[in-house]
Amino acid sequence: MKIDIVGPYPPPYGGVSLHIQRILPFLRDAGYEPKVWNQYAYEEIDADIFSTKRPFPFIWWILFLFRRKAPIVHFHQFSFFHFPYIFFLSWVCKNKIFITIHNEKLIKTSEIGRRLRGLLLRMSRRVTVISVSSAVGDLLSGLGVKDVVCLPAYVPPVITKKKKLPTDVDLKVVFNAWRIGDENDVTVYGVDLLCNLARIYSSISFYVFVGDISSCYIGIYIRSKGLRNITVILGESLVDYLEDADFFLRLNREDAYGVSIQEALDLRVPALASDACRRPQGCVLFENGNFLDLVGKFDGMLNTERTELIKERVITRHHVDLIELYKSRVGF
Repeated sequence: MKIDIVGPYPPPYGGVSLHIQRILPFLRDAGYEPKVWNQYAYEEIDADIFSTKRPFPFIWWILFLFRRKAPIVHFHQFSFFHFPYIFFLSWVCKNKIFITIHNEKLIKTSEIGRRLRGLLLRMSRRVTVISVSSAVGDLLSGLGVKDVVCLPAYVPPVITKKKKLPTDVDLKVVFNAWRIGDENDVTVYGVDLLCNLARIYSSISFYVFVGDISSCYIGIYIRSKGLRNITVILGESLVDYLEDADFFLRLNREDAYGVSIQEALDLRVPALASDACRRPQGCVLFENGNFLDLVGKFDGMLNTERTELIKERVITRHHVDLIELYKSRVGF
C-alpha cells in the first residue's frame, strides 16, 4: 500500500525530520510504499523524496489537493495552515488522513485558537490525529475530536556513523535544540541553565547541537557568558556523536516528549531531563527550571556508575505501533 508523507526530511536534522527518515525502511519492510513530500529543499528522486518548494510552495499545496494521492496521507503539522488545509482536503478526496502534532504549542494558544483548531479537526472526515504530547491529546479529546491517539514520534537509530566529538577530554556532555534564534529560544531550551552548569563544571566539555544552521544567536549568547568549555555544532546529526558522549542533557522548559532522550538511552548514554512533560523511562529527572535541583541531579550522576544510571531504560516500539495504527485504520 502506498503512503504519502508530508513533512520535513533531513537535512537539516531535527526530531521530526529524523523520525520520517528512520520510519521509511520499517514501512518498506512492512510492505508499504512511502513517498515523502519534503518541506525543505532536499530531493532524492530515486528514493521517492520530493521537495514541496518546487516549483513554488503555494503551487504545490494547490496541486496536491487535486493530485492522485496514496490511500494513506500523513501530515506532520508545523503550521496553523495545516488545520484548514486538511479540513478542505478531507472533503475533496476519499483518502485516509493522519496528522501528527509534535509539540505543545496548542496548549499556549488562545481559547479561540484552540477551539478553532478543534472544530476544524472535528469537522474533517477520515482523519486520525496523533499527538506526541499526552496533554495535547487530552486537550483535543476534550474539544470533541474523536480519533486521537497519543504516540511518541520515535524510531530507534538502527545505524549511526559513530563520529567523535571535537576534543579529547575526560568528560563529554551533549545537549541539543532545533533552533536558537533569540532570547526566547534560550529560555525555552534551557540554554541559560546549560551555561550556568558549564560555569560550575569548568573541567567538563559541553557540546550544543543545533539543527537549524541559521542559529547564529547561540554562539553570540555563549560568547557573551565568557565560557570556553561549550562547543556549538550546527547542522549535524546528534545521534552520530552520542556514543562518544558520557551524558546527555535535555533542559527544555517547554517540551512534548524529547526523542533525543530515548536516542541517548538506546545508545547506553545516561540522560538528565527536565520534568516539563512525560519523558522516556530510564532518564534522570530534575524539577523544570530549578537550577539547584539540576546541579544536584547532575552531581549525583557524576558519582554514579553508568550502568546503574541506565538500568531502567526500556526498548520502545513506537514505530511498530505507528505501522499497526495504519493497519487498524485502513487495513493492509
